[in-house]
Amino acid sequence: MNDNKTNNPTDTAEDSISKRVSVKLSNSKKVIADYLDAKFNSLPTLHKRITLLMFGLVMAVVCVSLIIRSMNDAQNSLSFRIDQITIPKDIYQNPNYVNGLKRILRVKAILDSLRKSPKGIAVYDSLINARPGMMDSINSLIENYQSNYLH
Repeated sequence: MNDNKTNNPTDTAEDSISKRVSVKLSNSKKVIADYLDAKFNSLPTLHKRITLLMFGLVMAVVCVSLIIRSMNDAQNSLSFRIDQITIPKDIYQNPNYVNGLKRILRVKAILDSLRKSPKGIAVYDSLINARPGMMDSINSLIENYQSNYLH
């Protein structure tokens, strides 16, 4: 298929304006660069070397001072500190978290009832022997739910 592009008069006017502005900017940049180049090249070689050496020394001093400052504990108050990233608590209760807490509390209640009943103590002991850290994990989950999800 043959694509026929229609040139609007506004497109060509915008293109010509952007080209003229681009040419003016590049010409002015060239004039400024030539002026600075002529000024710098007119300086004696010794003066150029001294200027380069002074600039290098200033940059080296700045870099060394930044390194020393970052290692020095006494001056940490002058620099800004990075705070620990924390997860904010939700202001809205999520029903999934509440249901999860209820399920964990139900498991703990069942295990407590097994431990207190004469017939269930054998089942409880076998569970604890098979999974020694189970009650600690359940208590840790309950504490985690209560501290993070419930207000």
